[in-house]
Amino acid sequence: MDRKTLLSRLDSIGWKTVLPEDSLDRLCDLGLRGDSYELAVIAGELAIECQPITLRGLFYRVVSTGFFPSTAKKYYDKLQRLLSSLRDAGWIPYDWIVDNLRATIKPSSWSGLEDFTDTVRGAYRKDFWASLPNYVHIFVEKDAMTGVIEPVTRELDVSLSPVRGYVSDSYAWTVGSEFRDIDKPIKCFYIGDFDPSGFDLERSLREKIEKHSGKPVLDNEPIDEHLFSRGAVKAGDILQDEYKREHGLNVITWERIALVEEDFGNHQLIELDVKLTDTRSKSFIEEHGTRCAEVDALNPNEIRRRVRDSIMQYVPNDQWERLREIEQLERETWESTLGQFAGGDQ
Repeated sequence: MDRKTLLSRLDSIGWKTVLPEDSLDRLCDLGLRGDSYELAVIAGELAIECQPITLRGLFYRVVSTGFFPSTAKKYYDKLQRLLSSLRDAGWIPYDWIVDNLRATIKPSSWSGLEDFTDTVRGAYRKDFWASLPNYVHIFVEKDAMTGVIEPVTRELDVSLSPVRGYVSDSYAWTVGSEFRDIDKPIKCFYIGDFDPSGFDLERSLREKIEKHSGKPVLDNEPIDEHLFSRGAVKAGDILQDEYKREHGLNVITWERIALVEEDFGNHQLIELDVKLTDTRSKSFIEEHGTRCAEVDALNPNEIRRRVRDSIMQYVPNDQWERLREIEQLERETWESTLGQFAGGDQ
């Protein structure tokens, strides 16, 4: 395969590549088979646009181009095998395609004080949220999606929790205990599949967090318009501030930011059928209809945009900048302290 032939084959399927010539030349030298060259170009360009992205997310992007006729498993497997070869060859970076987060457990250790000071020199980061009027927490249904979202939550210092299926009481107790000790309004955002299990997982998580935090979990609505209807409190009886004063509770508000009903029309999601064998399908169909979709079907750039916008609405710009200045001053103090600790050689 040479570049001219590859460009001709791409042209025959209506794909105008923007990849540089040297990248195409490297691809042609890999010894792929059949239409894997065209698939590599399409997947590579989509990965450049959307990385970091899950393998399933990239698969949905490829299906959307029309290259694959359906979401059948054989096409997913084909893309998976090709990406493995492309990453092994260094044509696509490994960190562009994110998978389940896996960690090796080992106690922290260092070769000596110099190694230790190098490690901790850049470790200090001020907890901005401790000084802000709200606390924000992001929940995501799929472990693999954490790699898509984490660049934003890391930058903005926000907690990100993968749910990984129905949560145990131990998990919910851990989160609830954390929320119980937070003496300010808590804003939770949820990212999950648009299907019976995705919504039921969300329901279960909300209920368990409410149970273990001792705080009401309410749909995210304007704070001055929301009336409580939990326990002995009837709707319309007590406004939020009065309820908080009487019960000593802060409120947890909850919002699903992906997937939502509007995404089907606004983002042309690839639709899946409801699994009628799922015992939760009946209630789902009654409320949402027969369309389902995986969260991976939504462009990861759009997911990251929603996460950022959701967080930033609770970040006062002037206060955030002031905290950045304080953090820089504290970093400089920390640098000075480390220099003295290491004998002034750092």
